[in-house]
Amino acid sequence: GEGRIAIADPELAPAGYYAREALKNLGLWDGLLPRLVFGTNVRTTITYVKSGNVDAGIVYCTDALATNGIHIIASLPQESYPVIIYLGAVIAQSASPAEAERFLQFLQGDEAREIFRRNGFERANPPKTDQR
Repeated sequence: GEGRIAIADPELAPAGYYAREALKNLGLWDGLLPRLVFGTNVRTTITYVKSGNVDAGIVYCTDALATNGIHIIASLPQESYPVIIYLGAVIAQSASPAEAERFLQFLQGDEAREIFRRNGFERANPPKTDQR
């Protein structure tokens, strides 16, 4: 088809970077480039899809699941893009280091894992590092 596809701008948004890497690794980037429409971020990209200004968009699964009125038609293979990692840390200048530490502990527990899973995040277990 000759439809237009929205992605977040790879120079501005991590989602766009991951989309570009996946398309390159799948050998699709050069062929699709003339059809790509760049949004400033994921929200803009989703807006392009919902408004019908593009035929499809590539965004995080979690954002697609959280948006009414759009349908997931395919997923990029996980091995086609770099691992997406969200990091948490207590900053040295924290006014509430104990509360921040408790929050980080909560994020690593079963209750948070279930909340993440329910919202479309699959949690791999990265190696634990403790930089103190």
